[in-house]
Amino acid sequence: MADYQIYGGGGNNPCGAYYPAGNAPYTAPEFQSVQFETKNNKYLAAKFDASIFNPRQSGEIEFRFYLPEPDKAIEIIKSRMSK
Repeated sequence: MADYQIYGGGGNNPCGAYYPAGNAPYTAPEFQSVQFETKNNKYLAAKFDASIFNPRQSGEIEFRFYLPEPDKAIEIIKSRMSK
């Protein structure tokens, strides 16, 4: 089982259902390609190329997670990535 899973949904998905967009351990090379940043200390953004998790997909994906402390979430994620 992976340490982390990125979910997406809505958009052009007619059901608005959430589906796994990526599934990899924190230390996996694919996960290392995900860029994390905060915007105005309101949300955590996870950005990556769709092809890193599925070679049949393309394009840039950005998920926004609205959290009370996005900076702290990035610190935790990065500490797990370095283990």
